[in-house]
Amino acid sequence: MERELREDLADRSKEVANALLFAFGTPNEPRWPEILVESEKYDALTDYKSLIRASGPVGRNFDLVEVGLYRKQCAQCHGITGDGFGPTAALLDPYPRDFRRGTFKFKNASYGARPSVEDLVQTITYGVPGTSMPAMANLKRSKHYADDITVLARYVRFLAIRGEVERELMMDTVRDLDENEVLFKLEQRETDPEAFRNNLSRINEVIVRVVDRWMLSEGVEEQHKRSPFSAFVVKHEFAKGDLSSDSEAMTEVLLQESMQRGRELFEGSIAACAQCHGKDGVGDPKWKDYDEWTKDWTIRAGINPAVRAEWKPLKPLGLLKPVAAAPRNLTLQAYRGVPATMALEDNALANSGSSQGKALTEEDATHPKHSKNNSRLAILRAVLNGIEGSPMPAAALAASTSGGLTDEQVMDLVRFVESLSSSAAAVAVPATSGLAVMGTDR
Repeated sequence: MERELREDLADRSKEVANALLFAFGTPNEPRWPEILVESEKYDALTDYKSLIRASGPVGRNFDLVEVGLYRKQCAQCHGITGDGFGPTAALLDPYPRDFRRGTFKFKNASYGARPSVEDLVQTITYGVPGTSMPAMANLKRSKHYADDITVLARYVRFLAIRGEVERELMMDTVRDLDENEVLFKLEQRETDPEAFRNNLSRINEVIVRVVDRWMLSEGVEEQHKRSPFSAFVVKHEFAKGDLSSDSEAMTEVLLQESMQRGRELFEGSIAACAQCHGKDGVGDPKWKDYDEWTKDWTIRAGINPAVRAEWKPLKPLGLLKPVAAAPRNLTLQAYRGVPATMALEDNALANSGSSQGKALTEEDATHPKHSKNNSRLAILRAVLNGIEGSPMPAAALAASTSGGLTDEQVMDLVRFVESLSSSAAAVAVPATSGLAVMGTDR
């Protein structure tokens, strides 16, 4: 913002920091703003016990309940404030997620919606295959740590909300306040109570605006109503299967015809998957784009992330070298954000009589990426919901736009993507040039 406006915003930054401290406390001693605590509307959000358990140094209280869970499990990568700049961050590819934008890639919620606690629990439980984010499903099987994942998910939500408020306060302050106006000064509570109340009201408006976006994502039923992925899973038995089950339910001719139609969609202009992933699915090495976290401080600030001389002056501020987001190599079956909870625990699926509704096994919990059914769900979710924060868009659907994909076309496309994996080679759709089953992937 300083670069864009050619202004020194140090004083404004201090005012925002003081407002954030007053409203949310610190990561060591967090609290929910009074405006939220005083309203019954936010009772489900303002879980103070989770804040206390997750925050601060690692240790145990007098009741032997462990505290400091976030530092123990997350801060080394994601940073104390959730800024994605923990001690190990620079060593990892992709970099750890910065929670403060409120943008999360892997969720059952629609593109643009904030994740629910259930979405965050899912990511923490099963990890993100192909990245440094580990699965923590083993915690659920321990009587001492069974609640830790939910506590961590709620604290991550707190850090994200706190970060979004900080960001929007800075934007609003720079945009709306005159040079002689003040956003927040604690001493005004004594010296000028009316000005303090007016300033606090402005801050509370931002807090409520941010929090209301998060409240919209609470509740599994609401997720099912809004998310194209969730609605598809509830509607179609297809989501519970894989190519092996399809080959049992369909003739070989029908299956091959479906995958051939999927190939045409993959390479054509409607789905246009090959533009990034390449016709063989290994990812086009010439393709280069960046995720939203990188674009935020480079392209949108007039900085070319591919030109070292342009971004290097900002590196002393704590920014990490821009790294292009490589398209997924679809031949390796290392699908990120496998929605294993949706597959194994959702009531709508459990009532279907499918094996997917059975209790979570130790193998599934520890290695969900090896489940073919979950691979199908991961592909479906990426196609239908997109991957927010990445260049992967949600597919245009016939239900919402003319010329979009029908449900049957979605099935054809997903079957073809599944066939690209080496584990599905036995039922892969033939091609004149052959299908690559190996490749490199970042």
